[in-house]
Amino acid sequence: MKMILRLTQVQLGSALDFISLFRKKNTKTKNKSVSLIFLMTGILFAIISGAYSYVFGLSFQMAGQLTLLPGFMMAVVCMVTLTMTIYKVKGTLFGTKDYDILMSLPVPTTYIVASRILLLYCINFFFTAILAIPNMIICGYLARPPVEFYLRFFFALAFVPLVPMILACVFGILAAAIASKFRHSNLVNTILFLILILFIFGISFQMQQEEQIAVLGDALTKQIERIYPLAGMYIHGVVEGNWIQLGVFLIISGSAFIVFCIIIGKLFLKLNTSITGVTTKSNYKIKEYKKTTPFRALFFKEIKRVFSSTIYFLNSCISMILMTIAVLVVTIVRPEKIIQMLQVPQMMSLIKQMMPFLLAMLVGMTFSASCSISLEGKSLWILRSVPVDVKTIFKSKIAVNLILVLPLLTINTILLGVFFKLSLLEFVITFLIPVLYSGFVSIGGLLLNLKFPLLNWTNETVVIKQSAASMLTSLGGMLCGIIPILLLTFFSIPAKWIFAGTALVVGLLILLFWKLLTTWGIKRFESL
Repeated sequence: MKMILRLTQVQLGSALDFISLFRKKNTKTKNKSVSLIFLMTGILFAIISGAYSYVFGLSFQMAGQLTLLPGFMMAVVCMVTLTMTIYKVKGTLFGTKDYDILMSLPVPTTYIVASRILLLYCINFFFTAILAIPNMIICGYLARPPVEFYLRFFFALAFVPLVPMILACVFGILAAAIASKFRHSNLVNTILFLILILFIFGISFQMQQEEQIAVLGDALTKQIERIYPLAGMYIHGVVEGNWIQLGVFLIISGSAFIVFCIIIGKLFLKLNTSITGVTTKSNYKIKEYKKTTPFRALFFKEIKRVFSSTIYFLNSCISMILMTIAVLVVTIVRPEKIIQMLQVPQMMSLIKQMMPFLLAMLVGMTFSASCSISLEGKSLWILRSVPVDVKTIFKSKIAVNLILVLPLLTINTILLGVFFKLSLLEFVITFLIPVLYSGFVSIGGLLLNLKFPLLNWTNETVVIKQSAASMLTSLGGMLCGIIPILLLTFFSIPAKWIFAGTALVVGLLILLFWKLLTTWGIKRFESL
């Protein structure tokens, strides 16, 4: 057991290397800044979780079913764990770059597998705690439960992400194994993961459709238990104090985790070989290569890098995928029905005013540019040595981020314009502001990556999900979209002034960022 914990500690230390404060004196200030960013991100998501818990808690309280709030949030946490873990399997559990080093250690394979699974568990438990603890605080504020509730909650918290993580690993392994049989395995893998994520969101939407959001009570409880039976055990055990149900929940979760570790430990070598295998053609023919410009060559190199990594593509584009799903839901449900469900007067006008910033918030969370320098890794010297202007390199990385945003943004804006019957001016504003945000986040993300490069990685997940540049870019993009929404909601400022002010500020920031990129950025890139 000590060996497993030691391996987990080493791998977790590598994954969280960027937030360590125990560094040399010349990097201590930088690491403190990055740690602060990490802490702020956690606090922000905790606040968002608490806000959603409070809104839902008031609704449940009005319906006399406040006891459903912990179970409802538990189901949400499991859904988040499932979607976040599926595409981390390849790259964290299998297909890691340090695979050869790990397998050469005088350690049993089962220990290595157990440490990898524990690494996934630690990451998932961190996000589980961020989402669940604010929910517990809101429950305590609204329901005033006995002290035993808090003890049961914290006792069960460690077991909540186990089964969703196991299911995600199974789905991820199956998807990666199926994709490995195809020539373009990474593309097939990405498509399969997209299908799985859409399926999960479909189940969630179907649940809301059947209950129509406002219908609470026993029907909602049965719906949660039908989709995820362990959530029912969690409700009865943690909220209602049924120790038998709580014990069954803990035993099932813990036993499933142990059995999964044993099975994967025995099949690890075979699965890793199958998933990381490469398909080759026996009838390869040499063809004439076409000459192209340096920008196009670099652009296609970058775009292939995005689509060759499932975790890179999904993390960079998940906000645009969510935008598309939301727009499709609106087109299916119809705006009038949504307004009727919300039962808020003049909501249509408010939604039209918020729409540009809601789209901008999602656009601002598309951060492929903020990882592009770090993902070069130890091969960065090749890019630096090619006879190409550094500006051209920067433009190619910015163009990739824009190409991930603009096509879907254009389609979604057209659909929203049709179904919300936007005027020409409203349509232009709804499209223009997110476009400005796309330029802002693309150039700003590249600057942040130059400021906080992470080149000595062994797992690309660390760069894409846990680096300072990617977190700060997605966090900053989201906040820049939220601020105008707050101004519209809580201050009596005319919408036209907020539109004009936002466009002006973001436009000036784009010019400032580009100036910094073409001066300081070039010097910084050449010094890496």
